Amino acid sequence: MDHSLQLEMNFSDAVNNRFQENLNQGNFIMLTEINAPGRDLELSVGHERLRELEFEVAKISSFPAGIAFTNNNNSADCWHVADFAAGLVDKQRDNHLIYLSGRDSTITDMTESINLCEINGFRNIVPVSGDHILGENSKKTAKRHFNESVHLLHYLQQQEKSNLWAGATVNPFQYTPDNLYSQLFKMVKKINLGANFLVTNFGWDMLKLQELRWYLDSRNLYYPTIARLQLLTPEMVEKIIQGKVPGVHISRGFRKLLENELRYSYNQFESAQWRRLQLQAAGCRLMGYSGIQIAGLNSPAKINTAAIKISRALAEFSDLAIWQKENLNYLAKTEMAPFPYCFYLFENMPNKEFKTPAPTTTLSELPQCRSKEKINYKLKKFLFPHAHKQNAREHFISKKIFAGCRECSRCRLPMTQYICPETCPKGLANGPCGGARPDGKCEVGDFECIHNAIMRLAAWNHELDRLEYDYIEPTELKNRN
Repeated sequence: MDHSLQLEMNFSDAVNNRFQENLNQGNFIMLTEINAPGRDLELSVGHERLRELEFEVAKISSFPAGIAFTNNNNSADCWHVADFAAGLVDKQRDNHLIYLSGRDSTITDMTESINLCEINGFRNIVPVSGDHILGENSKKTAKRHFNESVHLLHYLQQQEKSNLWAGATVNPFQYTPDNLYSQLFKMVKKINLGANFLVTNFGWDMLKLQELRWYLDSRNLYYPTIARLQLLTPEMVEKIIQGKVPGVHISRGFRKLLENELRYSYNQFESAQWRRLQLQAAGCRLMGYSGIQIAGLNSPAKINTAAIKISRALAEFSDLAIWQKENLNYLAKTEMAPFPYCFYLFENMPNKEFKTPAPTTTLSELPQCRSKEKINYKLKKFLFPHAHKQNAREHFISKKIFAGCRECSRCRLPMTQYICPETCPKGLANGPCGGARPDGKCEVGDFECIHNAIMRLAAWNHELDRLEYDYIEPTELKNRN
């Protein structure tokens, strides 16, 4: 990691955090999402372009604004996001947000990154486990190291002195009970480990964004939440349809609507996307979101246009019922769910009065374990009841046969319902990543996410609370091939 372009420390502004203040005060904010460029672009050139975007963001006066630095180009050969963000000339870096990817990173790498952020005046970070590399199958993905976001949250929670304010991501666009609850349990675990705010994946099903807010309210989890939105282009639509954007999907109905819009001129298509973005932004504020993070604003002109249009939309829609009517008319009642009979946690959505109801599905009604899952669980529990307290090599052959053991330095089977977390291509032990598909499949293979099975077994064993409260420490892996 190249940190040769570090800027000077600013001790006079050491504890100031405008981003945090705006969220805590209920000020609706707008973040412009900017990806770290590939290394085929000189870092100095990237910084020049960044300053142009920063200047435009600083001109926004309708609401608090900042930049969200991400590494979402699905490439292993890109500049480290902290090095790229260090190109900002603005001293008010506490307005901005930095995402730190755990892909190809150890906990030591991640802690070095957060130290660099803090030294350079950045105050707000969101650790993520990281996306897989496009074109890599599950075997190739398994050879990489993914540092779970919860490990960095846990690290920050243990620090007595830190000026960093950490957030967490959640993917609410899940449409089976197994997948949705697995995401929600991990979200609560992140909150318990010190996450102060939440950021969603991006999607277009506003009912799922409403569902997330209702769920948080029903659990008395009053945390600022930012909805991630995407300004669509024909190129981005094609990438999503081809599955090149992990965790993001377009329903058949929405795809047909976009195809109809593409039949007209590019200007008409672009105009339709701006209106869609306006409606999403206004809807998010009415649903109780604290702000929006917009991807696709890759020029000063687009940032300026977005600020103007969103400001107008927030003024246009101050009543939820009026917004709902306009949104339904604009979508021509398009079905935004990806397949029939999709699962929603609440009935009567959208709710015109916007009162938080009780969930229509209780935890006792979650999908039941299959007979084979129960038999495998009982067998492994009988064979390895104390595996987490024993030498990892003990019973290695048996663990390899019955649990797919990958020879960790410390066994965690009893902590994960006797499903080896290393059978996840990313090796995630504390819950699913945000890239899981809406039907519960893994983002890198045609098989079910292991955390859905873990969730079913936990429900069967009346141990669902462990999915929210048990922190599973990282382990060294001798062989992930």
